[in-house]
Amino acid sequence: EITHQVTTQLLDVTDENQIYKLVSSALNQILPGAFLIFTKLQPDDMNFRIMENSGFDTYFNAIEKLLGKDPYSIDFPFQDLTKEERVGFDNREIYHFTNGIHDVVHGRINKLICKSIEKMLSVADVYAMGFCVEKKYFGGIVLFITHSLVKSGVMNEDAKLAIENIINQSSTIIQRLRDRATLKQNQETLININLQIETLIENSSSGYLFEDASRKILKANKAFCNIFSITDTDMIVGFDCKDACRKYSVLFNEPESFVNDVERLLDENKALFNQELFMLDGRVLERDFVPIINSTITGYLWQYRDITERKLTERKLKEQTDQLNELNRTKDKFLTILAHDLKGPFNSILGLTELLIAEYENISEEERLSYINLLYNSSNSTYKLLENLLEWARLQRGHIEIQPEELNLIDLVNESIETSLVIANQKEITIIKNIESHILVKADSNSIKTIIRNLFNNAIKYTPNGGLVKFNAFRNGNSVEVSITDTGVGMSPKTISKLFKIEESQSRLGTNNESGTGLGLILCKDIVAKNDGRIWVESEPGKGSVFKFSIPVN
Repeated sequence: EITHQVTTQLLDVTDENQIYKLVSSALNQILPGAFLIFTKLQPDDMNFRIMENSGFDTYFNAIEKLLGKDPYSIDFPFQDLTKEERVGFDNREIYHFTNGIHDVVHGRINKLICKSIEKMLSVADVYAMGFCVEKKYFGGIVLFITHSLVKSGVMNEDAKLAIENIINQSSTIIQRLRDRATLKQNQETLININLQIETLIENSSSGYLFEDASRKILKANKAFCNIFSITDTDMIVGFDCKDACRKYSVLFNEPESFVNDVERLLDENKALFNQELFMLDGRVLERDFVPIINSTITGYLWQYRDITERKLTERKLKEQTDQLNELNRTKDKFLTILAHDLKGPFNSILGLTELLIAEYENISEEERLSYINLLYNSSNSTYKLLENLLEWARLQRGHIEIQPEELNLIDLVNESIETSLVIANQKEITIIKNIESHILVKADSNSIKTIIRNLFNNAIKYTPNGGLVKFNAFRNGNSVEVSITDTGVGMSPKTISKLFKIEESQSRLGTNNESGTGLGLILCKDIVAKNDGRIWVESEPGKGSVFKFSIPVN
């Protein structure tokens, strides 16, 4: 009857402590006057501890004094159970401790104290049974049977069988409650994890789209909608992904290729990462594709990231790297010019002056004049080189300010070539200027003079004695095109390809062995660019050259 009653009551319990109270009540009915202790296995430290008792309340103060500590704080390690005891508990049977309390506590309490407690309680026998299911231990119950109960014969086989039945039923319910609690905890954890993932996906800067195995769209986050200019997720969730793919492919540079790529990825069923896609509006996307596999394909995940800013940064870094490399090449060329091309003319000047000093009395007036002319030409060439070097260095450091103003082109040309006319006259070169006096340009005066002076000096240098240099200018839309044509030695396509490049410029001697570095043309290119113009050349070997540049009218 008691067993049946417990069975019925156990069906309604919702808490583990209720079970211990039911068991305590039932055992008190079966063994009236017995002392009971319930122990619980602590999962963290694998120790048994007393959690509840029956019948000990009036004796606990005396027992605490005997033990010297609170009985509820004493640990009884699980590993202290003997092999025989564990077998008994595993078989879910009641176990008799023949040596009484001292045996129960595995000798952790002094034997004399144990005997004193037994005497105080009039304990004759000690039994124990574990709460366990399939070797999963939850705790146990210790029964202290008094001498009067032994004499009454209440602790018989029927009582033991009833106790085992009650404890085993209780163990099953404890396991069920714990499983239920674990399941609930796991469900709550899973819900929290799902919520965290949902929040992470929804607030991610990357666009996510999930579709099932039939290609129905299950979810798309805000970032995905923003990337594809979708105002509401309801516009795509629940729709066929194939239709959506074709609909939004028009946003890309190559719509058909976008659609075909998607189909190919689905056919191959292989994950793909960091695929770059280019959109019509100039944005660059990066795409990941991951098939979701649980023994079979259950769906697909697409992730899109807008990497436009990253690409712009990479491009800027590359440009900066290229600029640094260019500056290094420029520096090397500059040092080469200083070390070689500037040193040579000074050696000539020093050599000629040394010769004049040493042989002044021994040479004729005509020879002196020849040497002086050579000195002038060398000094003039060196001065022009220094002038270009300084101008170019200032330009590279950004110290030249372009201040556009309205200028008369013919006046600019006349002022620019004035200092070089002496050399042109020495080589008997004819100068023709086909420039109408009303042509005006909007440019920086000093920088345009530098361009004209350098191009004119080059024309004179590479034109033989008795040749021709001609200036032409005409209006071409919003700019004026200026050309300087010579009848000089001309250039091959290979030579032309190296012009205007600091890293490939090279010295070429003029028709009267005038030195050169190529720096003047590089300076012209940089200055023309600063004035929003452009410069180019047309030439053939033996047929002269035409250097052209354009500058804005306004």
